[in-house]
Amino acid sequence: MLSFTVNKEEDGLTLGKCVQRHLPFDLSLKAIKREIDGSCALRNGRVETFSSKRLCVGDRIEIDIKRFNDKLNPKIYFEDQHLLIIDKPCGLESTAEKVGRYLGLRQIYLVHRLDKATSGLLLIAKTLEAKEELDRCFKERLIHKEYHAVIEGKLGRSSGMIENYIGVHAQLNGRKKMGVVYSKHGRFAKTAYEVVRRSKTKTLVRLRPYTGRTHQLRLHMKGLGFPICGDPVYGNGRIASKQSYNRLFLHASSLKFKHPIFQNKMIYYSKLPFFTT
Repeated sequence: MLSFTVNKEEDGLTLGKCVQRHLPFDLSLKAIKREIDGSCALRNGRVETFSSKRLCVGDRIEIDIKRFNDKLNPKIYFEDQHLLIIDKPCGLESTAEKVGRYLGLRQIYLVHRLDKATSGLLLIAKTLEAKEELDRCFKERLIHKEYHAVIEGKLGRSSGMIENYIGVHAQLNGRKKMGVVYSKHGRFAKTAYEVVRRSKTKTLVRLRPYTGRTHQLRLHMKGLGFPICGDPVYGNGRIASKQSYNRLFLHASSLKFKHPIFQNKMIYYSKLPFFTT
């Protein structure tokens, strides 16, 4: 259940637009309207079925967000008093606020992030003690992550290593676009790749990042000349546009580390959510 109180900035907005602002996912107004029409929203304790209803400061909105989409049902791989490991769906932004809202928790600590368009295993600390230890482990590269990606084209090499420097390259619609730069302008980035399966036009690869730079895997695949399918920023024009694919074909599939408090080995795998043949 998602609940919020309309603030001054939202005064006069329609119910649909206001709900859209508070959802942890990017969902269309059309999809929101469809569910509101089905009586899933309460305004000040009463059912409201008009998404075009103008709201006022102080209005209390409650809405059953599980009605919107199956991906709004969190898949939790592990949870105790210190940790959470979830399968982050594509479209969920990796911020404590958005992930906390998605999980229905007020206080969490993100110790690493996945791109909004990337799905897969996300490690979350529930206590400050766990966060500090996990931060140390990430810094010392004691936490091992693997990804799977579908890339455009038939990659000939079976495996390899990519090493370069990544930094801010340009601005795109007000956002930083990363790129390969000279060492003095960026941070060292290292990725190992291995071919899992090939088709005539695409390749499924396993990726192991040894560093955690912004958009590292997407840039390294682009640098090979085989951008990740569905990448509207680093892809090759129309081929990787949003019109061609319904998502970025990049998934955090494996996570290996020691529990930050109890020190037992933790190994988790997540099944690929996209078609790979």
